[in-house]
Amino acid sequence: MLKVAMVAPLLLSAGFVGATPPENGWWWNPAESGRGFAIEVQNGSMFMAGFMYDNAGTPVWYVSGPAPMTSDVLYQGKWISYANGQTLNGQYKSAVVSNDAVGSVVINFTSTTTATLQLPNGTVMPLVRFGFGPQQPGPVSATCTTSNINLDKYNRITVGMTMAQVNQTLGCTYVPGSTSRTATYVLNTWMVYDNGIKGILIYFDKTNSVVTAQPGNIFKSSSGF
Repeated sequence: MLKVAMVAPLLLSAGFVGATPPENGWWWNPAESGRGFAIEVQNGSMFMAGFMYDNAGTPVWYVSGPAPMTSDVLYQGKWISYANGQTLNGQYKSAVVSNDAVGSVVINFTSTTTATLQLPNGTVMPLVRFGFGPQQPGPVSATCTTSNINLDKYNRITVGMTMAQVNQTLGCTYVPGSTSRTATYVLNTWMVYDNGIKGILIYFDKTNSVVTAQPGNIFKSSSGF
């Protein structure tokens, strides 16, 4: 049985190969429902709006842009909040800026449907493009093939995913014999031996249930592709 130590992790860069603009639409962290972001990219510029709640539990929106993206996969800007604007049924009333220095926003797109968002307090959270059409879970095989272990599937894995979500995303299950455990995390490996050895290594919390980031925000690595 191939051990984890024999698979040399090759950490991918913050961007993704063959970068194309991210998909426009609604984005969220599946582990934190109730907060989300509208993202749209046009001609190299991005507009982003976030809906959530303030410390008093009052709904609040934050906006960033439209502003040029730093690159095809990176946006850096600032959050602005507005208030005293249009109600649902009232006459039109233009909103005013309530805070033009809420904090910075940094979003790095790791694929067209996945990203990491750095909040003003420095917290980094995963984002995925929200799909709300009818979706049927695909099959999950006990054996991985090259269709399961590749860059596209790798880029879809984000912090906060459950084991079931990772298996569903990759379409196959990990190799139990190559699992490595420590006091703070569990490292699982998904492997394929078709035309060479390829693997995806993912860190989970110590209960082996949720993808978790390690120091340096490392939560996955790959080998062979």
